[in-house]
Amino acid sequence: MPTPIRLVAAGSLTLSLLTMTPPRAEAGPPAICHQFNTGGAPSLPWAEGSGWRRTVATYDLQRLTDDTLRLLTPTTPVLARMETIRRATIYASTDARVASELLSRVLGRAIDGVASGPANRPALFDAGYLVESYRQANLIYKYEMLSGAEKSAWQLRETPKGLDGYSWITSALAMGPTDPEMEFGASRVTEGPTSQAHVRKALSAARAGTPLAANLVAFGYQPAQAAKR
Repeated sequence: MPTPIRLVAAGSLTLSLLTMTPPRAEAGPPAICHQFNTGGAPSLPWAEGSGWRRTVATYDLQRLTDDTLRLLTPTTPVLARMETIRRATIYASTDARVASELLSRVLGRAIDGVASGPANRPALFDAGYLVESYRQANLIYKYEMLSGAEKSAWQLRETPKGLDGYSWITSALAMGPTDPEMEFGASRVTEGPTSQAHVRKALSAARAGTPLAANLVAFGYQPAQAAKR
């Protein structure tokens, strides 16, 4: 099992790049603090502007679990799954009951479908990615990335005990042919050589003009295929 992601000096996470692009530091846990380009696929309501936490104040949190599961259909692109789970985690961070319900329903859906084999691949990815998103949300609290009322309201203060989300993601990856978007997702919840190995697979299959290529570039990578086309 890879070492859990840890924040380093100035609250940043250092990632080694796999291309000629100069290394850079990413501010904050990468599954939470950076919006993903979904290529126009729908996600949860989000406000205009900059910043990682652009929740809509009027959004009814009691709808969060149902809305999230409705968006995470079997055909939803992986990048849209990642962004939806990112937003859902941020919304759920202020309501412990909603956070628990969301985790329970997403995990339950994956467990219920285990016998269905490859058809359950997206649900397994969702379950693993949500667990690891909650883990990173705990780091936001633990490493003082919030202050005042924001910190008091933040409820994701503990890591999901007894759950290894990354192992669920690797199980999903093993269920079918290489999925470069899923590989990119795995790289967002790991670090060091493990993260680099997943990024390498995503880079090798990314095509110019795709949402995956746009996300890789946004994180400081240069997809080989995108550079050629």
